[in-house]
Amino acid sequence: MTGRPCAITTGLGIGLCLGLMALGSSVAYSPNAPQQVIVTVDLKAILMNSLPGRAAQLKFKEHVTKAKAKIDSKTSELKQLEKEISSPGFMALSQAERRDKQRLFEKEKLDLKFLVDDTNKELQDKQTRMMNSLTRQVRSVIEKIAKQKGYDLVLMNSPPSMVYSSGATDVTAEVLSALESEWVKKVPDSSTARPAPAGGSPSPSPAGN
Repeated sequence: MTGRPCAITTGLGIGLCLGLMALGSSVAYSPNAPQQVIVTVDLKAILMNSLPGRAAQLKFKEHVTKAKAKIDSKTSELKQLEKEISSPGFMALSQAERRDKQRLFEKEKLDLKFLVDDTNKELQDKQTRMMNSLTRQVRSVIEKIAKQKGYDLVLMNSPPSMVYSSGATDVTAEVLSALESEWVKKVPDSSTARPAPAGGSPSPSPAGN
């Protein structure tokens, strides 16, 4: 088979790629048949390293920080109440007072458990919504580029779905650049407020300069 190498993927992608390989074999006998243009893009790299991707990560980190502060506060209150119940002075209280304080402790412990569970679910939902929104933006950019450049097929070059692809067909940088250009136009002051890369230190704020 001649032309560009076909990227092999697992699952449905295998059947699709094999179909393209068969098509390439058949059109090899027809010199006038158009060549299939197959490219790959690393969606994970774009989501993690692009400006909108890092902005989403930073926003989610802020949600996590606020949620952790709330849980830490409730945990501290519960520990203080537990300390009071364990202190020698607790036995000096009346039976009714000890019972009320013990009931309060059990209630606060249960409330903390519910708070942790609810917070985890809320954070998971927020993260899912953010990633879905960002993924839709990326897919929109990919579709525009594919139509402009005449790409016939765009495959996701991310493990474990992708087994092999030629580096020459990768258009991740092109998609990332186009995505950031659109994001800069939509988000006020986004060209100067560049979030730090994943795993790096946050950029200093103007007040800290």
